[in-house]
This record gives sequence, C-alpha cells and structure tokens, in this order.
Amino acid sequence: MRLLLILSILQSLFTAVETKPLEADINLTVTEQRAQPFSYNGHGVVYGKRFLAALMGYELAYDGRTMYVWAEDTDELTLTTPSEQELLEVNPFLFAREVYKVSRETEKVAADGRTAVITLTPAEQTATQRQTTRVVVRVSREGNDWLPTDIELHEGTKVTKLSFSHVRWADTDIVFVLDHPSAFLNDLR
Repeated sequence: MRLLLILSILQSLFTAVETKPLEADINLTVTEQRAQPFSYNGHGVVYGKRFLAALMGYELAYDGRTMYVWAEDTDELTLTTPSEQELLEVNPFLFAREVYKVSRETEKVAADGRTAVITLTPAEQTATQRQTTRVVVRVSREGNDWLPTDIELHEGTKVTKLSFSHVRWADTDIVFVLDHPSAFLNDLR
C-alpha cells in the first residue's frame, strides 16, 4: 500500500506538470569527488515539455518545437530544433520521468505524511540513462498538491542537485519564447 502511495505521488507530480505550469526559484549545485562544488541561482518554469529557465548568464526556452538559448555575455540568441536527447539533458522533469519508466523505486515518507523522498535506480541503463546511477526526488505536500523541493542526479561520483524554492503553479498564459531584438540571431533550425 505504501509503495502505491509514493508512486502515485511521483506520477501525480509528473501529470500535474503536464497540465499546468510549475514555477520556482532554482539553485543548481554540482559536486564532484575531487573538485570544488559550484552553485548557481536562477528561475524556471516547466509545463509539459515546454520550459523557461534563467541560470548562469543564460536564458533558455522551449516552446514545443524550437529551443531558444540567449547568452548574456555575447548577446547572442541561438534557435535550434532539439532532439529528444537534448531535451532530456536540459529539462530535469523530462529526465526524471524518463528514468522513472525504467527504474526500481525506493521511498521514504515522513511520519506526518507531508514529505517524501523517492529514489529511482534504473533497472537497465539505456542510452538515455547510461551514466545515471540514480535519481532522488524530494517532494512536499502543499494543500492537495505535491511539489518538488529538489531533484538530484547521481552520475558516478558527480551529483547534480536542483533545489527549488518559492514553488508555485503559474498562470497558463506564459509564452515559452525568448525575445531579445538587439541580440545577434543564430538560427540553426
């Protein structure tokens, strides 16, 4: 019974992100065994496969067809048609959902039932997850919704952690396109 509860929590989060935009402040931290960790703050919105993100001097957007990447330091806007693999590399919700499909799950629910930790370990390493040893998703209950607090991707000795704060469901009229009229346009579609 407990396993079904947790799987429904994770599945309900994935389903909710398909039906309404989720917005949050982001902290990205990457830690490797022999290197100093680095950390960046930003902001993002995810809605199904579509997303907006501002992090590390870049803005990224994907509208369902075109990926927009704007680099602040060069004022260059690049447009591409990303592959499914490229989308998995930049959208942690898509990546976690893909891993979820082929994983063994373990979970821990807090005694008060308000938080949960779900660990996904790929049963078989496909090309998509070839270096991933596990994905850890932490969620907390806000009203009737389960919202992410962080996602960790463990790849050998490297851990990439996305922590979310000020998580909220956003308005559905968000435009997933970047517009920088003075930027150099590099259209690679």
